[in-house]
Amino acid sequence: EFFTNTTLTKTYEVSPDLLDEKAPALSHTSCSEIEWKTGKDLTVTETVKKQKAKSGKNKGQVKTVVTTAPKPSFFHYFGMPMTEEEEAEAEENDDEDAPQVKLSMEEDYDVGHSIRTSLIPEAVLWYTGEAIEEEDDEDDEGLYDDAEDDDEDEEEEESEEDK
Repeated sequence: EFFTNTTLTKTYEVSPDLLDEKAPALSHTSCSEIEWKTGKDLTVTETVKKQKAKSGKNKGQVKTVVTTAPKPSFFHYFGMPMTEEEEAEAEENDDEDAPQVKLSMEEDYDVGHSIRTSLIPEAVLWYTGEAIEEEDDEDDEGLYDDAEDDDEDEEEEESEEDK
């Protein structure tokens, strides 16, 4: 409905870190480009403005101008992360009003690693709702155990009174 791609991919190439052999070093990132359908791009906000020509041969005519501005979106993850130069420039131009839409290399890799290690192994459980039920069951078990313990305590007290 929003893009024509059937699959979105992001690939990280890592090589051993010579200083720390337990930690891999990110050497290259590649990703598929999202082919957005016209007017369906969720990563930008389109603003339509009407302008009147003030002078020249088109004076008085109304012209429609469409401007786009990036906005925060999950789909930015499938773009290339910021280069070191872009990171340095972003730090210099630290504009708090402007949303940061691109991630640094390290942040990008952390997101990918989290998806790989936490989300994907349990994806079916989250899709079917089983992951949520398991969490609820754990919480409910404690509540019911306490209630059952209270019932057992009351029964013991009643039996002691009967004696």
